[in-house]
Amino acid sequence: AMRQTTLFTSVLPVLSSFAGFRIVAVIRHPVALCLSWLRLSQPLLSQGNPPGIARFWPEALAALQGGNLLEQYVALYELYVQRYHALGDAVTVLRHEDVLADPLCVSRLLGREDVPKAVARLQPVAPMQASAQAEALQQLFRKTGVYAKLYYPDLR
Repeated sequence: AMRQTTLFTSVLPVLSSFAGFRIVAVIRHPVALCLSWLRLSQPLLSQGNPPGIARFWPEALAALQGGNLLEQYVALYELYVQRYHALGDAVTVLRHEDVLADPLCVSRLLGREDVPKAVARLQPVAPMQASAQAEALQQLFRKTGVYAKLYYPDLR
């Protein structure tokens, strides 16, 4: 289990090359996630992510250096889901909302009968409030969110 999304995703191609364990990525709705990133008191990559992320995943660092802040976050989210998608069967992608609706779905994937501690600690995400930022993010994902749309069809 790994909470550091950028670090986890940056090394995922290496992790997926090892046999003997299952990789499950739990993703949140992209607009809700980007809105939560906007509420951080410090820049995104300083929130527990290694400052040397460029050596693990230079594309992620580049995504956070171009365009305005909303465009950066949309590009970063797209990189995440693009990588998960590119790894195909090596990574199972679950939506956060689906895990909350059925906490045993992760257990079934792992061949267990109990709810893993990490899943039991998941909290429901507050409903998104209409705002100019939410609308701008929706529009950006509709325009450029090729991979986000695979998991969140409401962005089409």
